[in-house]
Amino acid sequence: MSKNGSTPKRGSSPGGKPHPAAKRRGAPHPAAKRRGAVVDFLERENYFSLERGAQRALLEKVIDLVLGGTPPGEDTLDLYGAMIREIEEFSTGQMKAVVFGGGTGLSTILGGDSTDPAWSHDPFAGLKEHFADLTVVVCATDDGGSSGELVRRLPIIALGDLRRAVVSAVTRRGLKRVYRGLEQDRIDALPRIIQKLMNHRFSGRGPRSVSNLLSSSERGLLPEPLGAYLEESWTFLRSHEELGKLSPKGHCLGNLLLLSQIYQCARPARSTAGKAAPGHRHVLNGIARFARVMGAGRTRIFPVSTNQGELKFLYTNGVVVSGEHKSSVSRRGFPVDRVWAEYVGGPRVDARLVKSIAEADIVIVAPGSIYSSLLPILQVPEVAEALRRNRRALKILGANFWVQQGETDLSIRDLAKEFFVSDLIEAYDKNVSGSTAGLFSLVLSTNLKNLPAGVIQSYALEGKVPIYLDKDRVEALGFEPLAAEIHSHERLEKGKVFQHDPARFSRTVHTLVFMKKALGRLVPAGAPRGRSAARSAPRRARDWPPAPDRARSLH
Repeated sequence: MSKNGSTPKRGSSPGGKPHPAAKRRGAPHPAAKRRGAVVDFLERENYFSLERGAQRALLEKVIDLVLGGTPPGEDTLDLYGAMIREIEEFSTGQMKAVVFGGGTGLSTILGGDSTDPAWSHDPFAGLKEHFADLTVVVCATDDGGSSGELVRRLPIIALGDLRRAVVSAVTRRGLKRVYRGLEQDRIDALPRIIQKLMNHRFSGRGPRSVSNLLSSSERGLLPEPLGAYLEESWTFLRSHEELGKLSPKGHCLGNLLLLSQIYQCARPARSTAGKAAPGHRHVLNGIARFARVMGAGRTRIFPVSTNQGELKFLYTNGVVVSGEHKSSVSRRGFPVDRVWAEYVGGPRVDARLVKSIAEADIVIVAPGSIYSSLLPILQVPEVAEALRRNRRALKILGANFWVQQGETDLSIRDLAKEFFVSDLIEAYDKNVSGSTAGLFSLVLSTNLKNLPAGVIQSYALEGKVPIYLDKDRVEALGFEPLAAEIHSHERLEKGKVFQHDPARFSRTVHTLVFMKKALGRLVPAGAPRGRSAARSAPRRARDWPPAPDRARSLH
């Protein structure tokens, strides 16, 4: 489309000028053999002969139309309507998807942020509605809040982000599969009840019965098997020799119930009652059973490691801070240089997780805390190796919208400048052994230039500034940058909140999967290319972790 909204003539670039390659058109692109409204449109726009930037502009236009953008004129309604129908009717149900992440970013694109009170108004959205075969990989090294307290008291990984992922993964089909014969109105009401219970944070000793946390009408909507499961798990927790010593005060009920389930799975194998730590199999079985009862369906949720781990943050002034919580509250005035996780006995990765990554059709690195949620996952050798072996998957990096204090508020390249998406990529390149090659190839963000000034000022009061998509530099680093309206328009208009929208993000991913299928190959593989990329490529993570004499430790 041209800048004034008109449709370029055949053989023209989106800017309306004749494209030099238009005269050199030879045999049709292989994708042209797979006829369809979208391929017809791309052929009409001379897509296969355009330069890379013009091709990207057309892809962004297709995504915009799918997300509700306005066609350029009434004479194109039929064409664009046919394109949208073709994309929306494309089934991804049998495709295998893997998502890496943690915290709000992961849960938001998975199925909506289940800690947000508004989540229960529209809980059935996000990637879980497009990909039935979905594997979620969570970084479980959080040492703050309820999770941190449990990690310090027990031989267990952090459970908070796992709980959030489970609740966000709840689907209608998952609930119907577990609670057969349940009326539709009760199915639709369950996400609200599950959200209320799993996110309930105790201010005191806690009730004798979980059902006491619900109103009489909510108790009437609760399926009997789910009610029995909750009471059994709560009773086990309170009567357990070791877990019974925990005070519920300050803890999320969901964390405690997941903890109880893991210890229940370990019960038959314990040699001495209440003393043996849950093993690898017990942790995974506990998470799987908890997720199934909550209605997560076929979604498989894994911690990247079932062994406890602690994050280490190296700042550019040479100081090392131990622990995610301490790093988040530290204001050192220096950017994070590197991060790594130290696991008890090394990282323990499940073979089924490695297999899922190697066989995935699409892999998504979720938006989120790059140093505390994302890099520790990709630093696990088995994960990175499986991801690089998989050369057929569409691999997407979901970029953050805002800087995060203590992580991305300062740029290593220039302390005085704003943080850009290319800085995120360079952080991956610097912290993952073997660099970013083969980890992702497409970088998905949004256009922040039209963001209202009042919204930017409001976020600035919280210490947050936008992370802008610098397309030229991202492309110079060897990646395909795409901008799409993947933020929530409703929340921006009503509450001046600018964040990822689960439905718009997943529809964008669905469109990209379709385009890859239709075109054969959507973007080149992710690897730095060209002289400019070579000059700017950061050093690799070879000597890792740093030797004691290279860093001053702060515990």
